[in-house]
Amino acid sequence: MIALAVQIVCLGQTNREMLEQDPYRVLGSMYPYHRLDSVYTPAPKGYRLFYISHIGRHGSRYCIVPDKKKEVLAGYASYLEQGMLTDEGVSIYRDLKTIIDGSEGKFGTLSSVGEKELRGIGKRMAENSGNLFKGKVVIETYSTDAGRTRGSRDCMLDGIREGNDGLVVIYNEPERKDPARAQVCGYPLPDSLKKGTSHNSRSAREYYMDRWNEGFNPEPFKTRIYAGTPEIESFRNEAFRLYETGNSFMAADENFPDIMKYFTKEELYNFWLHGNTNIFSNTCEWDGSQPYKTYNWGAGIVESMIKDAEEVIAGRKDIVATLRFTHDSYIMPAESFMNIKGVNFRTFAQAEENFRNYEKLCLGVNVQLFFYRNAKGQCLVKILQNEKETTVEDLKPNYSGVYYKWDKLKAYWKKRADSKYRLQ
Repeated sequence: MIALAVQIVCLGQTNREMLEQDPYRVLGSMYPYHRLDSVYTPAPKGYRLFYISHIGRHGSRYCIVPDKKKEVLAGYASYLEQGMLTDEGVSIYRDLKTIIDGSEGKFGTLSSVGEKELRGIGKRMAENSGNLFKGKVVIETYSTDAGRTRGSRDCMLDGIREGNDGLVVIYNEPERKDPARAQVCGYPLPDSLKKGTSHNSRSAREYYMDRWNEGFNPEPFKTRIYAGTPEIESFRNEAFRLYETGNSFMAADENFPDIMKYFTKEELYNFWLHGNTNIFSNTCEWDGSQPYKTYNWGAGIVESMIKDAEEVIAGRKDIVATLRFTHDSYIMPAESFMNIKGVNFRTFAQAEENFRNYEKLCLGVNVQLFFYRNAKGQCLVKILQNEKETTVEDLKPNYSGVYYKWDKLKAYWKKRADSKYRLQ
């Protein structure tokens, strides 16, 4: 069910067209990891890879909030007992029971799908790095204290280790109150902001709620699923809860039933659009926004990455890679702070057509900085997102369309960190 779709050139295509090509992109941030590209631009003559900095989300996992999903199952069990489900509704109940019962004891853990994803990323990183990981070399890792991030770290290291028994790993596992947590989670968000929203106006919520209310008609769903009229306050919300429940389990087990089959393409598009716009409006930059998470969590992570790279360049750290493993709440602000192509947009209308949570926030999403150096000590950096070469929006590469002078890229990010949005 979640086998990767054949990759299709998608330049200029709308999100509707992209979802038509691979319907499972409607899973959004729960879409299993998919490698976007494998063609790489050679480094300019005389430059040699010497260091990689990586930040990534954990791989595919089992649901992390089972109680809410069990409530949905209990609701369908009650409707079944009352005789208020059509044959399709009964089928939904059975499928929900299968995936929830099959997840007992595994909630929140990295799935076998996630293990394969991260091993693959690590293996390809080693294959694309020449002799960087050969012999007795050192990798430094940072991970949050969650089992699924530590498991992702271990699986990626397994992929890198294939054929190299000399790898030395330094493990950093900051606890929740440890200041070192900024290495993978950014600066702490002030309490005053935790109580509010991460954007600074009602326009974001109004926009995506309007699109949600206008785009989804609950009557066809109600007719297909319910034989009677159960006491449900909002069939629109009930349909979305079912979608979210199925969404939460799709990447966990390749043998789990497909809950998405119970919705029409139009219904799925509107569910996806609601979640996609929500993520964009809360995390990314747009005109009039004040993305606190971006300029605290995101900036904190990137400044840590800069600091580590500078220590390697100066010879104070003898390591070939720094690998960070975190969660969607932190990787998205980091991508936004870096201003990676396709993340930040001026308006919601632009985001609706071009922002893609199934690419920018999928399970296992990662950003890799490949550092190259010549005999004169000059450094270039190439950015990969999901193993595909990419760029930052406001900074033109210096060489071959993808290579930045490190001093230019570093200065650009430092200037963003000192912007008016940054909270001291």
